[in-house]
Amino acid sequence: MYCTENLNELFAALSKAQAQMRVAREDSNNPFHKSSYADLKSVVDASRPALCANGLAVLFRMGYQDGVYGLFARLAHISGQWLESFAPIRPAKDDIQSLGAYITYLKRYTYGALVGVVTGDEDDDGEKAMDRSKPQKTQPIVSDIISTQESAEIENLLLDEDAQYRKDLLSYVSTFLKLEKPLENFYGINRQCYKMVMTSISKRKAERNGH
Repeated sequence: MYCTENLNELFAALSKAQAQMRVAREDSNNPFHKSSYADLKSVVDASRPALCANGLAVLFRMGYQDGVYGLFARLAHISGQWLESFAPIRPAKDDIQSLGAYITYLKRYTYGALVGVVTGDEDDDGEKAMDRSKPQKTQPIVSDIISTQESAEIENLLLDEDAQYRKDLLSYVSTFLKLEKPLENFYGINRQCYKMVMTSISKRKAERNGH
């Protein structure tokens, strides 16, 4: 997970954009499960006007990270601040149709995760990228990485705390994750670290208030 050192302007703009976004329409059908879902176009249509109005854009590129080929999705702000996620491209079949379906599937989910689009679907579009010639193990779609809203929540709670406490929290999380380079913000941490950080902040605020 990559991002600029500061994300305050990006998060402020994203917060405003999310208040203006519509719920993505579930206007595509999955014949295998006989259900509907919001496709990439619906997700983009529901969010792009709000993103553009607040100086935000989403960009995709494909490349390698640590020797793994995958899709990079970047949420960028006119201030120059940006954050980027990476998802490995691993289609079940080695053919252009499966690859195309898999990339579209990844785009939909990485885009939705970056900007916080609400779809309410059941994730059935992934059937297009599956090889149904043999049994498939069920894989959870929900990522262990926290959302941009949750990382923004941490930063908002730390606004009235001193800078050293924030630095200590980041250092603690970095040590817990065994990272060589200390984190500069909370974007991209996993849910276990999120719970630890939120517990620490809640305890600190309770002690300050005498509870």
